[in-house]
Amino acid sequence: MRQDCKHFESRTYRNGETVRKCDLDLAPEAPWRCPADCPRYERRMADVNWSHGTLVTPRTPDEPMDALDRDDGSVARLLDEAEARGCDALLPHTAQGRPEPLCAVYRQSARQALETRFHSGTRKVTLALEGLDVCHLEVSEVLQFQNVNTPQDWADYAAG
Repeated sequence: MRQDCKHFESRTYRNGETVRKCDLDLAPEAPWRCPADCPRYERRMADVNWSHGTLVTPRTPDEPMDALDRDDGSVARLLDEAEARGCDALLPHTAQGRPEPLCAVYRQSARQALETRFHSGTRKVTLALEGLDVCHLEVSEVLQFQNVNTPQDWADYAAG
């Protein structure tokens, strides 16, 4: 990402995790890259009234070799679809109707309702979605939704 853009933000947490993002939400492939022709890029001139723990942002992790968007614009198209539909969540599901809520696109406006449900004890994401305006998107390629929790799961996924 363009760390010299005034809309770039990074934050490092106590556990070492670092979040890198565009404050305008214009980088669908964050934290690895901004759009090459971003119309809102503005070179950062100075930071005012910020506390910096360090002047160096930690190194961005390597992009996964199997990233969903292989320069074909599919991530941007998914985000555009979510924006166009205007619902709280764009929920992909298989042709058999199985929802994939961990791969959904959520609006910021849904955050409070979801947090409230999770804090009240709801553990199933699909139950937390009740009451929200959810749009469904049937996907034909489901390999990217395979559950990977163990090294063996990863080996099975990598093998196809």
